[in-house]
Amino acid sequence: MEQYSKQYYSISEVAEIFKVKTSKLRYWETQFPHLMPKRRSSGIRKYTPEDIQKIKVLIQLIDEKGLTIEGAKQ
Repeated sequence: MEQYSKQYYSISEVAEIFKVKTSKLRYWETQFPHLMPKRRSSGIRKYTPEDIQKIKVLIQLIDEKGLTIEGAKQ
């Protein structure tokens, strides 16, 4: 497992790590219930290193292996 130096990351930081748009991450939150970053009272998402690992798996399944969202859910 890769090591991330911070306890929490913003959505823009996570998008930069994976070179994706923030809208893709927000959409995936609606499709994958296990991907639920913590939110501040102001609604700002805070991703943990565990969330980042889940996103990494989704990137591998959907973007690299070409699975559909439904296929990745399984």
